[in-house]
Amino acid sequence: MGHAKKGPFSGQQKIKPTPEKPFDSFFIIKRLSADNESFNTVSPFLVQKAITATVGEVAAIKKLRSGDLLVEVSSRQQALQILKIKVLGTIPISVTAHATLNHSKGVITCGELLNVSVEEITRELSSQGVTHVRRITIRRDGQLLDTKHHIITFHFPTLPEFIYAGYIKLPVRAYIPNPLRCFKCQRFGHSQGNCRGTLTCARCAEKDHDTRRKVLNTTPTTGLSYAAAAAKTPSEPKNKPSQLPPVKSSDSDSDKSVLSVPDASNPKKKKSRSKNSFKLKLAKRGLSQKDMTSKFQKSATKNSVALGLATQGLVHKDLPSIFGGVPKSPDRIALHPSEGEDEEITMSCDVSPTRTKTFLASNIPLKLRGYNCVRKDTDTGSHSSGGVCILTSNLYPSTPLTLHTTLQAVAVQVHTRALVTVCCIYLPPHDVITQQQLNNLVDQVPKPFLLLGDFNGHSALWGSDNTNSRGRQIEQFISNNCLCLLNNDEKTYFHEPTRSFHSLDLAICSPDLLPLLNFEVGDDLHNSDHFPLIVSHADSGGAIQLPPRYLFQRADWAAFMQLAGVTEAMVSTADISEAVQHVVDIIINAADNTIPKSSPRLRKFRRPWWNAACRDSYRKQRKCWNVFRRYPTTENLVAFKRARAFARRIRRRSQRESWIQFVSSITSSTSSKHLWKKVKAANGVYKEFSIPVLNTGHASYSSPLDVANILGQTFAQVSAADSYNSSFVAIKNRAERMTLNFSSRRPFPYNSEFRMFELKAALSKAHDSSPGPDGIAYSMLRHLNAVSLSNLLYLFNRVWREQSFPRQWQEAVVIPILKPGKDPANPLHYRPIALTSVLCKTLERMVNARLVFELEKQGCIPPLQSGFRRGRSTFDNIVHLETQIRNAFVRRNHLVSIFFDVEKAYDRTWRHGILRKLYNLGFKGNLPLFIKRFLSSRTFRVRLGNFYSDPFNQVEGVPQGSVLSVTLFILHFSEILNHLPLSVTGTLYVDDLQISCQGCNLRLIERQLQNAISKIVSWCDENGHTLSAEKSKCVHFCRKRGIHLDPILSIRNDAIPIVDEIRFLGVIFDRKLTFLPHILQLRKKCEKSLNILKVLSCTSWGADRTSLLRIYQAVILSRIDYGCFVYGSARSSALRRLDTVHHSALRICSGAFRTSPVESLYTICHQLPLHLRRKKLSLQYYFRALSHSQHPTSHMTLPATLRRIYNARPSHILPFCERVKSIIQDSEFNFPDIQTVDFQIFPPWNIPQFSFLNPFSGFDKSKTSPVIYQQLFSFHRSRYSSYRPIFTDGSKAVGHVGCGIIFDADISSFRLHTSFSILSAELVAIFYALQKISLSFQRQFCIYTDSMSSLETLCHPHFQMHPVAMEILGLLQTLQHRGFCILFCWIPSHVGIAGNEQADHSAKTAASLLHREIPYCDVKKSVARCIFFSVARDMGPAGPK
Repeated sequence: MGHAKKGPFSGQQKIKPTPEKPFDSFFIIKRLSADNESFNTVSPFLVQKAITATVGEVAAIKKLRSGDLLVEVSSRQQALQILKIKVLGTIPISVTAHATLNHSKGVITCGELLNVSVEEITRELSSQGVTHVRRITIRRDGQLLDTKHHIITFHFPTLPEFIYAGYIKLPVRAYIPNPLRCFKCQRFGHSQGNCRGTLTCARCAEKDHDTRRKVLNTTPTTGLSYAAAAAKTPSEPKNKPSQLPPVKSSDSDSDKSVLSVPDASNPKKKKSRSKNSFKLKLAKRGLSQKDMTSKFQKSATKNSVALGLATQGLVHKDLPSIFGGVPKSPDRIALHPSEGEDEEITMSCDVSPTRTKTFLASNIPLKLRGYNCVRKDTDTGSHSSGGVCILTSNLYPSTPLTLHTTLQAVAVQVHTRALVTVCCIYLPPHDVITQQQLNNLVDQVPKPFLLLGDFNGHSALWGSDNTNSRGRQIEQFISNNCLCLLNNDEKTYFHEPTRSFHSLDLAICSPDLLPLLNFEVGDDLHNSDHFPLIVSHADSGGAIQLPPRYLFQRADWAAFMQLAGVTEAMVSTADISEAVQHVVDIIINAADNTIPKSSPRLRKFRRPWWNAACRDSYRKQRKCWNVFRRYPTTENLVAFKRARAFARRIRRRSQRESWIQFVSSITSSTSSKHLWKKVKAANGVYKEFSIPVLNTGHASYSSPLDVANILGQTFAQVSAADSYNSSFVAIKNRAERMTLNFSSRRPFPYNSEFRMFELKAALSKAHDSSPGPDGIAYSMLRHLNAVSLSNLLYLFNRVWREQSFPRQWQEAVVIPILKPGKDPANPLHYRPIALTSVLCKTLERMVNARLVFELEKQGCIPPLQSGFRRGRSTFDNIVHLETQIRNAFVRRNHLVSIFFDVEKAYDRTWRHGILRKLYNLGFKGNLPLFIKRFLSSRTFRVRLGNFYSDPFNQVEGVPQGSVLSVTLFILHFSEILNHLPLSVTGTLYVDDLQISCQGCNLRLIERQLQNAISKIVSWCDENGHTLSAEKSKCVHFCRKRGIHLDPILSIRNDAIPIVDEIRFLGVIFDRKLTFLPHILQLRKKCEKSLNILKVLSCTSWGADRTSLLRIYQAVILSRIDYGCFVYGSARSSALRRLDTVHHSALRICSGAFRTSPVESLYTICHQLPLHLRRKKLSLQYYFRALSHSQHPTSHMTLPATLRRIYNARPSHILPFCERVKSIIQDSEFNFPDIQTVDFQIFPPWNIPQFSFLNPFSGFDKSKTSPVIYQQLFSFHRSRYSSYRPIFTDGSKAVGHVGCGIIFDADISSFRLHTSFSILSAELVAIFYALQKISLSFQRQFCIYTDSMSSLETLCHPHFQMHPVAMEILGLLQTLQHRGFCILFCWIPSHVGIAGNEQADHSAKTAASLLHREIPYCDVKKSVARCIFFSVARDMGPAGPK
């Protein structure tokens, strides 16, 4: 039927609302007093009660700054009553209506009221609350003309939405008056009569002159200014060319091209200039009169020139065209979201998303994603002017060139098809450029070259209407150097004041490039005044493509699991390499069919703020520009400017809204992965690699393939046998003649075949790294089905058992990574990172677990080697060094420490030395044979983008990026500590070697250290390593007064530099051990990182508090925490420098005011003060060290003599362990002994597998009756009636922790230390239940517990698991070997199961204290809890809760 139709017009009835008679709503109550008293001294309760008693409950009462009261009433009756009030209580008052708040102004528009008088309109609208009407007029040709707009004053505090003018319904808009402006200082808020500022020009914003003294361009025909001439020209129709002749820069009219208009208000300043004096001034500046027209008509501020290399070749543009709207100054760019000029590239913001315009100076780098920047700035004072810039794409090899010239020019060498030099040059119009300067520039530029830039010259040769002196100079320059001009007659510059187009930007090349290049001029200014010049190759081939990669987030894993079926026949072929290839082929084929790949085409940078409104406004801008290009009239120019301004406004608004939406999407529910992805995107953090142009000293290599081959050759040369010195080569050849026989008939446990839980553990611990040469990723292996994993394990056991190594696993793809701060042109400054097969790395991970277990169990690695060991970290070496220095200071001794640098440590590791070390340690069988084949016959290829080098052999060294490499290197290099003298101590973190010696005689220290250096060098000579004397550093730690000569130490007669401070494992140690340099540098880094929080936070939008705190803790607080228990020994005045960073971050995260007390910040953000946080971390590290029996820090105790020295000299700072002990004594920490952890309790090949029964699965406790659980338990007991039941439970309450065990009629309960967690209590109950079982003669038991977390912990054994759980698994394994059959079963708590209820009651009422060591995980939580409780007690209610 559709919708009901409306009735005819005559049938529609509109009932106008009856307007309420207006009344005053706001009143001023003034106190009448002879002493001018106000309500500041009157009780607010008295005022409230008096007004309420007289008038009733009013809408609002507010005290004004003057002390009077502003009262808002809510009805007409209250308005009448309040006017009658004369006294408030006993206080005489006067009540008057507010002068402005009771009225409001709006604007209506109606053409029918144009002929109606204002008086009649006021009279007719008075019934609707209108008190005054004023018609808006405009001035045209000196006459005032009425408009259809009227300003209406209502007797209402708020505007109505509409009013009725007779039968017409008119909407009412808010009236916004013009702001008060001063035409003297050009500011708002005051008038010119009250101005205290300086005279400012309204056009150029320059001070000390007004608008009327501005120099104007003139037309050549009238001699008047262009503005005046345009005003006298009658308006022309749209899209028609102007009849006004355009301004031309000709020699004939140069004398009258500039007129100075004097100030009419001061006729005394009028001065006449003779023609001779004018020419004399020009001659002193080195200029001719013929050049004045073109020079003064152009702006002095020029644009940078950028070079973008796209897929079609070289593209030369002005810098604004690259940015998509950068301002006309080359040193100013607008950031996202833009509030300044246009910006079409998303860039990072260093300060705040609202301050988005940055003025680049010479000390501010320009960073654009995907481009390398080479620029030359011109500092001209406060205003940026001049300067050149070249941006080269990272996809093409490039290197900057150094030019020795005074010209504004920069140059780079870029390889597209061949190596081409691109030089960007800018010649200012007012500068005098000699022919010799241009010739010298060309002589420095290698051929073939391309000169691009703004030459500011006019010549008919490149399409100008005339020729000036600069143009003739450029013509002579091209002719003298036999160069070729690529320009055609297209215009490259738009002069906006005259609406004229010129050819100023030139492209000049050497003759051999002319037939290879195409030239064209872009048709869009890109918000600049120069058109882009596009220089490209004549043919369209040679496009760069990126290597495709799998998009795992869009993978169909179900289909992949079906297609990637590894069968037994595939892995059973005779050749092991063929079997591996079958597995690779089936997995890659399944991945190609189920996992999409990325496009090999170049990725465009996303502009997330671009929407339909931006597109439409940009199209309109382009349309208006095209119209203006065809018909350059004033009207079309104004239309284009309006369209450009509107498009810019739309883009800015879209950028701002997009930014707000992006930042506000970071909430507490955002996952860590997506949170850091958003944070990095918001701050412009990204990784990119640019292909360099290598220089070996003999030749330069620019082709990507040549660069890859040179890098591969360099890497191969570093690890080649001939890279060692002759003495080591002789040792090496002699040692390698001795065959190492790893064969053995003895079945060592570590040579047993791998089991499925080892394979699953290796896959779960692996990170998603880049795939190797075969293209297989870890995600593919994790999604194989059970049958495929079983067959894959069979393949690994074949490799292990048959002692054969697949040839595919000996290949690697090397990614060169430039070392920080190194020259990219030197091939020795790159670190080779090897990408090997994921299948091989999975097997390596399983082998490495067995190797590490045996090395740690046998004690093959020195305790002072802390690198990549369980329970160890860099803190161990830092604490060890700080302790030695403190002990030396208290003895008033010297301590000299040397920090060595080993050159190419990984790449020059002697492989036979590694195997010899394994042989000496007694390794036999599959394990050493696998390592031997893993290290032999290795090859690699270097990859640069989509280019691969030739294969190279890696003769020596271990591949960087492999799983086994670190362990093998540590095993080989740690032996160096065994060669140190007894008077010298040393520590290692992988290859970071540090030795130190202390004493009162500096010369004796020098001799002992030199002896140690000689032994270290001797060991390196025998094992193929080289120490760098230049990169090694020596620090003389001493606090003695007076002058002390530094020691003289050397490596092979090369002196080791003596420095005052050294950065050791991330902490800066100065010679006085004040840690002030470290604190200052840490504060500088943290203050810079605070900008991340400022970017993501705002008063009305931004990330929430939880997310900001997560970012703060991960980015800033983690830096402050690192090493804090060492540098925390600095003086308090130095440590307080970090408190300001901490407080500033908390204010940003919580949105608190600057005046908010810091105690409230700690409470709101649940954070500790930094001094308490340092105390907490120190205690936790100390207790963690105590939990490891072999930890070197746990054995750092002061001898009795040294302790007496510290007591006698209390001004000296105690070492770390003693400081922590004093904290424990001063605090209320009452911990018993810490339970030690044995990481080698279970070998990797024999980890106990744990499982438990759950007969109650599928039942929700909140929806299931206890009777159902009791019936299910009864049925379960009937099935396992032969198993004796044991019930265990743990309980934790305030001040009480206990555990209970119910063994038939025997009830055992123990009370534990209050620091035990509920999980520890449950595990302790299970452990003691197993101990009771071990004493029984029966062999079948079933342990019932209501702790699902305990059972899940036992199901996932790893080296970081709970120590009590380790004891349970060890005891369970022992009992199983004795013939016990023990089951575990989960039961729900508090459902009426008798045994569980008894165990729970016994745990709650346990009274017998069990003296047991506390696990470190419980001590860590207890320390944090005690610290927070102490803060809450000290601060009171304001402390953290």
